[in-house]
Amino acid sequence: MPAPHWQQLALATSIAGSVVWVVASLDGLPHLGATLALVLYAWLLFGVDAALEWSPGRAPNSKLYLAPHAVVLVLFAAMKWAWIDELTDRMSVNWNAGEYIPVLNPFMGMGVLLAASLAIMVWLKQTEFERPLTVSLGRSLSSAAFFFALAILVLLILTIGLSFEADRLVERAAAAGRELVWSVQQLKLFALTILWEMIVLVLAFIGRTSEPRALATGQSPRPVGFQTVLPWILFLVVAAKFMFFDMLMMRLTAVQGAAPVTVFFNLQVLTALLLLTGFFCLSRLSPLPLPITLPDKSTSTGIFDVETGKKFPLAQGGVDEAVRMLQMVANSAAGGHVGD
Repeated sequence: MPAPHWQQLALATSIAGSVVWVVASLDGLPHLGATLALVLYAWLLFGVDAALEWSPGRAPNSKLYLAPHAVVLVLFAAMKWAWIDELTDRMSVNWNAGEYIPVLNPFMGMGVLLAASLAIMVWLKQTEFERPLTVSLGRSLSSAAFFFALAILVLLILTIGLSFEADRLVERAAAAGRELVWSVQQLKLFALTILWEMIVLVLAFIGRTSEPRALATGQSPRPVGFQTVLPWILFLVVAAKFMFFDMLMMRLTAVQGAAPVTVFFNLQVLTALLLLTGFFCLSRLSPLPLPITLPDKSTSTGIFDVETGKKFPLAQGGVDEAVRMLQMVANSAAGGHVGD
């Protein structure tokens, strides 16, 4: 049924009110204050939506879409926080590393508030967000996939905040006059590598807990999907960043030569060992699937997804062999066990 005329007017009024609130907050409040005002207004909309839903006299087809409206505001506030509150403030000539304590400061607190608000709102209104996603994707979206997508957004917000805090920590140590054997830029790169690796492992753990399980051992292969593949892609990106930027580029651009540190016992080696440890943990959390050969096509290899019942072919030649080799190395590092 088409929406009543009053509902369309109410929806337009709600959007117009949000625009006025956003413009007034950005113009009349400081950066963090404006972000807080947006989050509070989003919670006001979310509360009104809950009150209308629980109202005993609620008329059918009277949805005002206030919950999605609130989530959009939180996402806008998160982008504004990352771009203006964090990045613009960091690039300012008046930025002072010693102004706030790392992590325990208003900037990181706002990031935690944004991540928590997004997680709570979307989780409480899961069914309301699953319907448009199902229509847009053309197929039903499982609760595990929905939860994993939400975890990506929440972890992304926290990663942005913690990355700026890692920068603040190193700059604070340098400003305090501490003797640093590594350059400030290289210390920041090491810190970001360790931080991003931890985030990838947390994402892999969430993906493992959200994946559907086989009913019995050996009944079906481990599910292969976005939850398994994405952590490996992100981990390889972090590892490549460590090799090419943290080590190679910093060494080639170093004006004073190599850092005066003890061979093998230094932060660079420690970061490499943490990456190897992360590789071992990831091979347990998200074991790579075994390429299979379908019985009707002996030359066709691919990866079977037990969640969708589909087979995804791999490119022939070098890519196929590279996947096989990476799978063998990853699972042999975990003791030769694939799955639980």
